[in-house]
Amino acid sequence: MESIIMKFEVDRSENNETVKFLIPDLENSSVNITDSNTQDIENLFNLIFQEVIKRKKLIEFELDDSNNDLFNEVANDIVIQINSEIKNAESDFKKIIELDNA
Repeated sequence: MESIIMKFEVDRSENNETVKFLIPDLENSSVNITDSNTQDIENLFNLIFQEVIKRKKLIEFELDDSNNDLFNEVANDIVIQINSEIKNAESDFKKIIELDNA
């Protein structure tokens, strides 16, 4: 399957009290990593799933963050993991898209 690139940004409030991961191209999705609630993550994965099926293309995230701090490292690890999960699910996405087109 073809892939599309989406930027994965890190938004830090003053004093890093709130840190969010933002994906502007995915309905302006955000994940608040300074909150223990996992609903943001679940919503993100649901949006990724829906977007791959709708576009019939895999999503590949690229980190867009120039800070060299712990949040950058965490974001980079998450981008690597999400990209890996999407790539590993490619055959499943193909099957779902085929069923959707039937």
